[in-house]
Amino acid sequence: MKKTGTKKVALYARTATIEESGEKARTQLNNLMQYAAEHGYHIHQVYTDFGFSGLIDKRPALARLLKDAKRKQFETVIVRHPARIARNMALLARILARLERSAVGIEFTAISKTSPVLKRTSLGSFLAGVAEFERGVKSDRVGL
Repeated sequence: MKKTGTKKVALYARTATIEESGEKARTQLNNLMQYAAEHGYHIHQVYTDFGFSGLIDKRPALARLLKDAKRKQFETVIVRHPARIARNMALLARILARLERSAVGIEFTAISKTSPVLKRTSLGSFLAGVAEFERGVKSDRVGL
């Protein structure tokens, strides 16, 4: 374990389809909970949107998360990957900006904080680009 702190965090998980809300969702949530435990974080709330596209911002749990962030209910949001927040650059940038205005940080468990790419680029721009790229890859796979 790193440090034992009392940093209050919110966990956010999303799947695009209800069918993915089983094993994929459990894997995602287990990863987030393990990350929080390893860092000594206190989990304030777990927000889950299962069966919601990352291309839209009208998601019930995301709306609650952003509302609670504005109320300073937690300090940081823990998410597996930027694509869990949004699947296009503009939407990801808007959500990150809302969190920033609320003085709430974000940590992605699948991306190292010490990544050389993150050191050379703006975090928001980089992560938004990754999410948009992954949306293109998924579209190619499923023929969207």
